Amino acid sequence: MMVIAGLAFVGLIIFVLVVTIRAITKKSIEKSLIGLFICFTVMTFASIQDFNNNTVKVNKSSITMDEFCQIKTDMPYNTVVEIIGADGTVISESKINNYETIIYEWKGEGCMGANANITLGNGRVASKAQYGLK
Repeated sequence: MMVIAGLAFVGLIIFVLVVTIRAITKKSIEKSLIGLFICFTVMTFASIQDFNNNTVKVNKSSITMDEFCQIKTDMPYNTVVEIIGADGTVISESKINNYETIIYEWKGEGCMGANANITLGNGRVASKAQYGLK
């Protein structure tokens, strides 16, 4: 929604510049007004749809609820990556004696801030958590 608002603002600035230039050159601005009306109508409709849907789509490095549910305890990391289709981002690492713990994060498809964290112990899923996945 922030992107759409930004585009609307840029569109407004461009419109003001076009109207100003046309006014200076004394050309008709009717076509510019029609273009602006269409532009803002489309942007407003897109904003309303995005707001009502309340779903944020992310690139394929994101995870869905269906993918999250397929991940099981004791599964190796490479199988997790095969399910999701992308490597996660390491958000924490520790090694105590011979036990290595790594927590990976994937951005999620769903509500704003949707994500999943998978904790691996010695390369295998030890636990998982998610917020807002759809």
